[in-house]
Order: sequence, then structure tokens, then C-alpha cells
Amino acid sequence: MTRRLASPKARGRVAARPRARLPAAWLVALALLSMCAPAGALAATGQRGNRRVDAQHAAPCEGSARRVRARHVRISFTCDEDVTWFEISANRTLHGFEEPESAFGCERASARSFRCQDIHSGAAPEGGGIATVDEPLCAHGARLTLRVTPAFDFEQPTGFAFRLRGPC
Repeated sequence: MTRRLASPKARGRVAARPRARLPAAWLVALALLSMCAPAGALAATGQRGNRRVDAQHAAPCEGSARRVRARHVRISFTCDEDVTWFEISANRTLHGFEEPESAFGCERASARSFRCQDIHSGAAPEGGGIATVDEPLCAHGARLTLRVTPAFDFEQPTGFAFRLRGPC
């Protein structure tokens, strides 16, 4: 008995049917997952997300980054509340970070970030230091971007992070 092969046109129609059902299956799976998700997970995307957006519009912190000399960028920021620790992160490797006023003790958190904690009991609303990075700082498509994540009252990070203006 000879087996007859379907024409290319007929094979395309047969193969198209399962593909057509695939988006519908994903939608059903997504709907089932959203119904089974715990209430806390839904609240994290809803109300809390709006508070973060509102917090960003209120701008509890602001700062700047300025080139001091080759490979060195001065970072400074102020917040509405006392900063007990902060994390400075970049989109490239940070070779070092110094806090010249010795108000914060800074340690490497990763290749691209440093965490600085208040080493005195008197926290202040200001923070900053000098970061050492590779040049060029402002190359097209590879601009240096610095982010600060502050914490207030020795708590966990607030979830609020902000970008520093400059140095490009």
C-alpha cells in the first residue's frame, strides 16, 4: 500500500489549526493563573504600584553627578528624611566608591554597586561620595547612568530609587 503525501497547501492548512489555538490557550491559562493568585500578589501590582508612582512624582530625594577629574565622578544627593544607608549602582563596573566625610562606611555590594551605611548615630538627609569608573563617561550608546536607592530609619530599602542628573 502506498502512502499518499499531502500537498504543501494542504499541509499548511493542517499545521495552521494548532497554531490558531495557541493564543487562546495562553489566554485561558493566564485567566486561570490570575484567579488563583493570592490577594497580596494582586495588591502588589495594583495599589502599591500606584504609591510608588506617586512617590516618584513627589521626589523625596534628588541629586547630581559631576565629573571631578578623569575617571572620577562626585555624587551628591539630599532627601526629605534622614538617610541611614544607601546603595549606589551603575550601568557599568564601579572600581571604587569613597565617602570623603566619613559619615558612611561603604562596601562593595556587587561589581556595579556599593552599599554605604551610617556609621554614626546622627543620620543626615544628605549623602554622596566619589565613584571611580572607566572612561569615556559619555560615549554614544554607553552613557554612565547612576542610581541611588536610599533607606530611611535603618529599615529595608523603600523600593524608591532615583537616577542622578549628569555627568553627561
